[in-house]
Amino acid sequence: MASYGKFQSDNKKYGLNNRDNYNPEFNPTISAKSEKQKTTFDKNLHKWVNFVSWARWNPDLLLDLLKPEKGGINLHSDQRVFLRGILRFVSVYGVFPRGWGKTWNEVMASILACMLFPNMEIALTAQTKQNSAELLKSKFDEICKQYPLIKNEVIQTKFSKDDAEILFANGSKLDTLANSQTSKGQRRRRIQIEESALLDNILFEDALEPIVEIGRSTVGGLGIINPEELNQQINFFTTSGFRGSDEYIRSLNMLRNMRDLKGEIILGSNWMLGCWNGRGSTKEQILKKKKRM
Repeated sequence: MASYGKFQSDNKKYGLNNRDNYNPEFNPTISAKSEKQKTTFDKNLHKWVNFVSWARWNPDLLLDLLKPEKGGINLHSDQRVFLRGILRFVSVYGVFPRGWGKTWNEVMASILACMLFPNMEIALTAQTKQNSAELLKSKFDEICKQYPLIKNEVIQTKFSKDDAEILFANGSKLDTLANSQTSKGQRRRRIQIEESALLDNILFEDALEPIVEIGRSTVGGLGIINPEELNQQINFFTTSGFRGSDEYIRSLNMLRNMRDLKGEIILGSNWMLGCWNGRGSTKEQILKKKKRM
């Protein structure tokens, strides 16, 4: 006759003497924490989720919270639109004059994305890796002076003549690449292309576009690529180029996609917008340059 013990579960038969970590019978069936045992963070986790979602959609308002009581900067309306565009759209094309502050904005947007998305990898690209490293270092130092709290999110920085890398506490990384064949085979989640007017489409499709082929996997039990995230984002920023170039055609194509609501947006201005907001040279200085140059 069959023994009663043969019909018992492994968890009942062996009790505390189980050593098989791969047997699902030994998995606990109750939560490890009661309501009284939960930490303050556990009890307010839903609030943190809502806060991060709000910050990802309104990066400029997050900077208002991080701004020190003394010092810092007050963001202008055009800068706020720029930051929201990078964090909200699949691809942004920005054409601005020198002195407007486009590099500061794209580095700031990259830092915010690294802070708000764990294990994010973003690269700032320029004509050479040395040039991109110099841009990233100078703008990062400037941003840390204006918003000292951002230093708390950074665990390590590596700056050299030809390279720059910023490592964040949540596993994200911001570094540099070159707009050349030397970047072929690299992998990042997003890239910001500086001085894109000097880029030809053959080089872009062969070396730069495949860099973002793989999207960011979420951190946690699922570990999936979020379909609602801006995976494979490529942004283009430059001063004005020439009519008929590859980038001129790209900007027209993105303009049509913006009209058709395909997740792309074109931003731009002449020298008067930055000058009116008090950035860069004054109106008199710029008019003198126009007469002389």
